Amino acid sequence: MWSTADKNSLGDWMLAKGMITADQLDIALIEQRKSQLPLGQQLVRLHFVTDAMVRDVLAQQHAQESIDLSQVIPDPEVLALVPEAFARQHRLLPLDLSADKKALRVAMAAMNQIAVLDQLRYLVKGELQLKPVLATEAQIEQTLDKCYGHHLSLDEILHEIEHEAASTPHVSQPDVRPVIRLVNAVLIDAVKQGASDIHFEPEQAFLRIRYRIDGVLWQIRSLHDHYWPAMCVRLKILAGMDIAEQRTPQDGRVNLFLCG
Repeated sequence: MWSTADKNSLGDWMLAKGMITADQLDIALIEQRKSQLPLGQQLVRLHFVTDAMVRDVLAQQHAQESIDLSQVIPDPEVLALVPEAFARQHRLLPLDLSADKKALRVAMAAMNQIAVLDQLRYLVKGELQLKPVLATEAQIEQTLDKCYGHHLSLDEILHEIEHEAASTPHVSQPDVRPVIRLVNAVLIDAVKQGASDIHFEPEQAFLRIRYRIDGVLWQIRSLHDHYWPAMCVRLKILAGMDIAEQRTPQDGRVNLFLCG
């Protein structure tokens, strides 16, 4: 999870910042000798601090950027650069490319992993500069579960819709079948991820999709806003709402049955 060459420095830093008490540090050090865990992980296990607190302190100590992955949507094209097995083995998550397409930002659960970065550089053909940012291991694992596979299945459906629109420009309304599959894919994925809510949030030029999981809203995907009208109609049909009514709030219910 978290590691640092000087384990006491992390505790001293958090003590000086008022994040833990001297008694809590003493308890953590005693338990650490038994568990042989990194001090940060031991503090989290004792519920003295959170993963995010340790992440931010380590980032400050080492002058490294930290990141809250619940507020980030990894780029599907960037995810495709790194095999899922490699990402899970080394607890890392490729996020996005810089504006000039020359630097790859990657979230990592530990610092100073020179050998891992060298392997990652080889995977991306050495053409990109790597910019590691520090994230919690728990968030990396959760985001890996959400992204790999999910992005690929949605991308296939979106590609099908785009291909149909390009090949039949004279048709004003797209074939509803890919849209049905798109909505179903989002609903099924949300159920599998244990989401209590799905938020479809139309913005000025895009549609933001977020899941609420364990009380936290996770950004899952951003789609172009031209997908939203057909998706909205499909959701209203599933929920038994009036598709013609656009001004008055409506209530509805969807029953979803999963096999396997």
